[in-house]
Amino acid sequence: VNCNGTLASPAPVELISFTGKEVNKNVQLNWKTSSEIDNDFFSIEYSTNGRDYKELDQLKGAGTTNLEQNYTYTHKTPASGLNYYRLKQVDFDGRFEYSDVQVVEFKKDSPISIFPSQAYNSITIDIKEATTDESVIGIYDVMGQLVMSKVIGEATTRSELNIADLAKG
Repeated sequence: VNCNGTLASPAPVELISFTGKEVNKNVQLNWKTSSEIDNDFFSIEYSTNGRDYKELDQLKGAGTTNLEQNYTYTHKTPASGLNYYRLKQVDFDGRFEYSDVQVVEFKKDSPISIFPSQAYNSITIDIKEATTDESVIGIYDVMGQLVMSKVIGEATTRSELNIADLAKG
C-alpha cells in the first residue's frame, strides 16, 4: 500500500543487473531480470556525451514471467572514448522506465604507428591496413602549421620520412 492508501503496483520489470564491456572490438551489453509484467520490449539507447541518446535497437521482452531472463546486445560500432548506454523498458500499454546508465570506455587501436618517438633524421610510419587509394601523411608544428607532407601510394604499409631538415620540436 502506498502513502495515499491505494495498492502499489509492482514494478513491471525487476532488473537484477545491467553491465557493459568491450569484447572483440565491440561493446557487449548484458542484463538480467528476475520477473517481468507486461514487458513488451527493451530499447537499447546510446550516447557519446551522456545527454543525447538515440535508439540502437529493440529486443523483445518476455511479456509476463516470474522466471529469470537473460538478454545480450552487441554494439558493433562504438566510438573511441566513452560510450553511454541505457535501457528503456516499454510495457504493452506504452509506459516505460529507464535503467541506470552504463559507461564503457572503448579504446580503438590506432591505424598507424610512428617510430622512433624522438627522431632527428627520419621516422618510420607503419600502417596496419594498406589503403586502397593514395593517402597523404602530414607533419604539423606546435602551431598547427603544415611543415611537411608526403603522398603514399595504395597498398602501402610502411613509409619512411626524412625529417633532418625540420626544426626541432
